[in-house]
Amino acid sequence: MDTAKMWEEGWLQKQGEIYILRMFMPFPLKENNCFIIEADDGWIVLDTGVNLEQNNDLFISALKAIGITMRRIKAVYLTHYHHDHSGMAGWLQEMADVPVYLPVDDLVTWQRFIDTDSYFDIAVHECLLMGWPEEFVRELSDNINYINTYIQPLPEFVPYSAGLSLNLHGQEYKAIAVPGHTDGHVVFYNSAGGIFFTGDNVVDHTILHLTDWPHTYLSNPCDTHLEALTGLKKLDAGLVIPGHGKTFTDLKGKIDLIAAHHEKRKQIVYEAVKTPSTAWEVAADVFKPNQYIHIRRLVLAETLGYLASLLNGGQVERELTGNRYIYRRT
Repeated sequence: MDTAKMWEEGWLQKQGEIYILRMFMPFPLKENNCFIIEADDGWIVLDTGVNLEQNNDLFISALKAIGITMRRIKAVYLTHYHHDHSGMAGWLQEMADVPVYLPVDDLVTWQRFIDTDSYFDIAVHECLLMGWPEEFVRELSDNINYINTYIQPLPEFVPYSAGLSLNLHGQEYKAIAVPGHTDGHVVFYNSAGGIFFTGDNVVDHTILHLTDWPHTYLSNPCDTHLEALTGLKKLDAGLVIPGHGKTFTDLKGKIDLIAAHHEKRKQIVYEAVKTPSTAWEVAADVFKPNQYIHIRRLVLAETLGYLASLLNGGQVERELTGNRYIYRRT
């Protein structure tokens, strides 16, 4: 793409010393953000788009517009493993010969569910326990195999943990764990400027899912996620730079809105447990039907997140009946 057109049409924007590159993705959100930032000894990329030729072209054009070459890229850091954030990491690793860093808990997920030829065999037991029919599991497995084409070539990852510090544009950013959307999801926070890279935890125009089921080891993702978000409210936030959509400033207000949204949904799920039911039966009663398998997955995931919170609070109980978990009010 012509570099002048990139600026004019908003594909490339600059927020202070941070370059924000909008990337295409063939999923419902349509676009996501990739960040190109100068560091101590070169430049780093924070999150990427999926590996499409048009995104490769966008990235190369963005480097030209910024005035740097691929050789100036020194590392890629990912807030979490999802395809729209990790997809071009392998391509960048090959093009720039750089390490790619992924949160350690997400590397566990990646190695089990993404870098495998046996997704169905790994996921089927958990899915059946929650009331999903086997044909849904096969459809999910087929779709995962399909969208895995958007993350080829697979990168070699270097794990990192919360507490990591990055020096970006001369200022320190610390990695803070906010599990839920994925088990290992981190945000990066600069206390001097009050700048947050929130990934997919807090975006301005929507509320993204709070659990990554069935790709999760969290026993109570809803409460874990909201507790971590509440912790972010204690930090001074000025500019919020999300993984999708536009930047914004009212982090605390948005977190309050997210918490209220999930509390309302949790109550709706509780009220839907009228009779002993599987999680999928509850989800199908609460949410509108959708033919896209990942929306079905996320509907069940959200329901399971709320049920786990209700279990923790003693409002519902569950027992294994045959090969299904049955939920009922206490």
